[in-house]
Amino acid sequence: MGYLSFVKEGFHTVNKNWQLVIIQFIATIISVFGFFIIVGMPIAIAFVVFGIDLTEILRLRDLQSVFWKAVELLNKYFALAIIIILSLLLYLISIIVLWGFNIGGTFGILGRHILNGSRKFTFRAFFAEGKALFLPLFLFSIAVAIILVIPAFALGFLRGVTSFVVEILQNYDAALSLFFATFFKLLFYSATFLLLILVPFATTAYGSAYIVFNRVNPIKAIKGTIRFLCSTPSSIVFLCGMFLGFVAISFTVMSFLVVILFILPVIAPILSFFYLIVNVMQWYLILVIFSSAYHYYYRMGYASKTLLSGEDFDASPKIESAQTPLPGETDATRQE
Repeated sequence: MGYLSFVKEGFHTVNKNWQLVIIQFIATIISVFGFFIIVGMPIAIAFVVFGIDLTEILRLRDLQSVFWKAVELLNKYFALAIIIILSLLLYLISIIVLWGFNIGGTFGILGRHILNGSRKFTFRAFFAEGKALFLPLFLFSIAVAIILVIPAFALGFLRGVTSFVVEILQNYDAALSLFFATFFKLLFYSATFLLLILVPFATTAYGSAYIVFNRVNPIKAIKGTIRFLCSTPSSIVFLCGMFLGFVAISFTVMSFLVVILFILPVIAPILSFFYLIVNVMQWYLILVIFSSAYHYYYRMGYASKTLLSGEDFDASPKIESAQTPLPGETDATRQE
């Protein structure tokens, strides 16, 4: 199957479960307003109660004075600092729970539709999938983030070494140092895109698909995802094309809105409504990307693994309902 067929199937899956797009948009709105309610309102009330005036800090010119003034306010209003920290922790926990269930339910619904195209979206199934996949996906995300620390440190070290080499070359030949500076910058940006953007994105997409289809723990999901990416390098190319397409479409639309706003600033309230539409469109495209990646893994990884294991497999979507034995009837009697 070609790449376009997977993209078409991704669009078809998202269109069949269009409620997921609305859910992502509502979750975004809740996240924004939740910050003002959980964090902003307690801080505003505390500022009024304690009578804090931050205009004194704004009048200071040097950074050292600003720092010591902030330390003075912190010592004076320690209770306010505790309120801010507790509000931020409460907001962080709320966001983790909200998006954990949301992402788990979304990915679970996509996987259910790929396995069985006749299943329709229901909120009961959404919450059931969110509850089942919340912890595995959350632990998987933490494991991937920890693993990413290694290439991040390596890139930082590489950046320092290349800067040192360029400074040495500047003492000998300006043209040579300019060449190596440009070369090292291109190398650094390419490595950053590959190691910190593309590979994590591919690992997240196919790793979540591995968890959704196989229902395994995060450690097995990481090992299985690495094996899949190494055995199927075209999966990274496919996801890279989807990612670049999403960036190009989003950049084009946002640039168009910015130009319109610059030419006609009086229509800013109308453009704010269009920005909400753009946000919905972006969530739609993100779900299409993940849905296409799920279809790709289902055909190239999950289905082929099932065939190699010698199990009976049908390339068409599975129907997971099995014939239940009659009362008093066992599997052995049914086979006879």
